[in-house]
Amino acid sequence: MIGVVVRSYPGNVTEQGQVRKQADAKPAGGKIVVGSGTKGDAKRVVRRAASGPVAENVGTVSSLVKGLRILEYVTSASGTVRLRSIAAHFGMDRSAAFRFLTTLGQLDYVTKDPETKAYSPGPGLARLYRLARPRHEIIETINPFLKRLSEQTGQTGYLAMLDGDRAILLEVVPGHNVVSVRHYVGQLEPLYCTAVGKALLATLPIAERDAIVATLELKRNTPNTLSNKKELLSQLVEVKDTGIAFDECEWREEIACIGAPILDETGYPVAAVGLSMVAALVGGGPRTKADWIARVRDTAADVGRILAGVSVFGARAAGRQLNRLP
Repeated sequence: MIGVVVRSYPGNVTEQGQVRKQADAKPAGGKIVVGSGTKGDAKRVVRRAASGPVAENVGTVSSLVKGLRILEYVTSASGTVRLRSIAAHFGMDRSAAFRFLTTLGQLDYVTKDPETKAYSPGPGLARLYRLARPRHEIIETINPFLKRLSEQTGQTGYLAMLDGDRAILLEVVPGHNVVSVRHYVGQLEPLYCTAVGKALLATLPIAERDAIVATLELKRNTPNTLSNKKELLSQLVEVKDTGIAFDECEWREEIACIGAPILDETGYPVAAVGLSMVAALVGGGPRTKADWIARVRDTAADVGRILAGVSVFGARAAGRQLNRLP
């Protein structure tokens, strides 16, 4: 679950009831801070109803609150919503309601049907959900699948997520071979020359992908590293088409990898599955390991399907699903 902690700051209260923050007053790390009024004011903000006309509260930005209430109203509706209905529900004129909806539309939080002029939830909400979903949910869901992948191949399986212009490893299951690759949680990997990095990069929306590629410095780590962005983009198209990415000793000369993206219900890469191997022990390279390629692809697909229906029961649902698989 996502916790919301309401905190007040030390300081003097002005005549308007606002808190003057002291220079050294900071929110606790990792907390979500709501409001800047007194404790009583903050509690009243949290207790507000989910819909309906919004009254003024000390420590709130009324226009932001109204906009969020409108978004909740559109999202919770059983169908599309007309402008006049929104204006009537919130007790505002249509021009004001139209401005709120236009702003929400610019952020893709609502979508307007060009023919009916009615509003419905937009794709931006899926983006918010991806950002809000706790990482531990994905880790708990994939852990049994990574263990199975590692047991079946004898190689090191791992989970990676996008972290700016790099991939970060969030879960690692070491291979049980005498000689195997050792990764660690928190390890950062470049996107352009690792299997999980390419899997994530290739399946991003084109505009987002191209924006990241434009900022990348293609450092030549080994003789196999791609150093041309045109070649990289061409390879990313292939990865998107096949659902599989390879690192053929492109980041570390002694390591080869297979990767596949974990896609959510909208097709966005929420994470990627990786399988690393000692290159010298894999004759012909990772592309020749058809069985391992299939297992990596299936692992990513299985986890993606489960995440599409998982909220609170991530690990338990994953365990039940794993028991049904061969």
